Amino acid sequence: MRFPRFDFQSATVEVGRFGSAPIAIHASFALVALALTLQFWKRYSLEGFALTLIGIAVLFASILVHELAHAAFARRYHIPVQRIDIHALGGTVQFGWRPSRLSQDLALTFAGPASNLVIAALCGIALLFVLEPHMVKAGCEMIEDGFEPPNTIFSRALYFAVWINLGLGLINLLPAFPLDGGWISYRLLTHKFGQRTAGIAVASLGLVFAVISTLVLLGSLLAGMAIYAPPDFRTNVEALQNAREGYPIL
Repeated sequence: MRFPRFDFQSATVEVGRFGSAPIAIHASFALVALALTLQFWKRYSLEGFALTLIGIAVLFASILVHELAHAAFARRYHIPVQRIDIHALGGTVQFGWRPSRLSQDLALTFAGPASNLVIAALCGIALLFVLEPHMVKAGCEMIEDGFEPPNTIFSRALYFAVWINLGLGLINLLPAFPLDGGWISYRLLTHKFGQRTAGIAVASLGLVFAVISTLVLLGSLLAGMAIYAPPDFRTNVEALQNAREGYPIL
């Protein structure tokens, strides 16, 4: 039996492997997980505690599936996977190299968001089977008011899984670094306009989305919950500087 191994220097816990590549959780993931489950643990009840643990597990599993989808396509294209990390910005896969063929690179990159959208759809279908018809109607009315639908812990967990995976899937398609949509946009724009123009365009959009993300986070915290999502300022500032100076983007 293999036990998780904690690395004090990097503040990570190795929880498994994909082939020979370690899968590690960074300490920063805990902060984001607690923020995204704020609506549960602030209730100070046994149900709230249970939902918090389930929510953290759902978040971790959703991010892990996303990264494993990238890794699976990398293996399909005979690209080595060196490491998988789960952290505050979601997750990353370190590849030995990126595919030289545009179609393969786009497929590998899109696999992550696509996996989350599939999970969201499956959880949504499951939720319809779990809830009674009158509860589905009540749930839809409460969604419009910004609340989650009533019922059991299981239905609440499914509801949380739907929105978390929708968020992971759609947000990761935004044209900003270090999101998958940023890399897809960069490759497509590079093919037509060159690396410098593509890098400047995507990094500039990334800074705009970073401002929006920060405002959404502050507004959601004032509303008693937390909606946090990348992109971040630092990554896009560095990408913009590199693009202007003719260096590699990331």
